[in-house]
Amino acid sequence: MTRKHEDEDIRRRTYAAWHSKAESTDKPLPNGCELVVLEGRRYAVLHSGIQVIAVYRVRPSGQLKYLTRPPKLFKEAM
Repeated sequence: MTRKHEDEDIRRRTYAAWHSKAESTDKPLPNGCELVVLEGRRYAVLHSGIQVIAVYRVRPSGQLKYLTRPPKLFKEAM
């Protein structure tokens, strides 16, 4: 799988993870997903406009982990 296809797969799975986690309808719908690398770690960031609504850590195996609090470095970079 090429890097472009891998990134698209991560974005697709991030949207799916968010929709399975966002059980109520009052949660904002994401309209974008960015893949960010900070200190050698990959993150998938879902946003609605300028508001960040969820951050997932992309593990080396490709597994996604929902972060209840983004790392401090992530907040400084935004």
